[in-house]
Amino acid sequence: MITDILRIQSDGPKSVRDYNLKNRYGVIKIGEENKLIRLGKNDAIRCIASIEEMFDVINDAHQKIGHGGEKKDISRSTE
Repeated sequence: MITDILRIQSDGPKSVRDYNLKNRYGVIKIGEENKLIRLGKNDAIRCIASIEEMFDVINDAHQKIGHGGEKKDISRSTE
C-alpha cells in the first residue's frame, strides 16, 4: 500500500481508488523507513502498524501500564 501511495503522490491519482487513498492515507519517512499514516481532520498523525509490528506495539503498551489486564489495556490504549 505504501508503494501505491508513493506512486499516487508522484504521478497523480488515476482512479477512484487512487483518489480515496490520496485523501485518507499518507507516507512519512522516519529514518530510512517509510511509514503509512492515516490523515485526520485536525492534522493529527496516526501511524498504521503492519502485522509484523503489531506484537511490539501491543507489548509496549502492555508493559507501560504495568500488566493491568485486558480491560485496563484496552481503556489505556485508546487514550
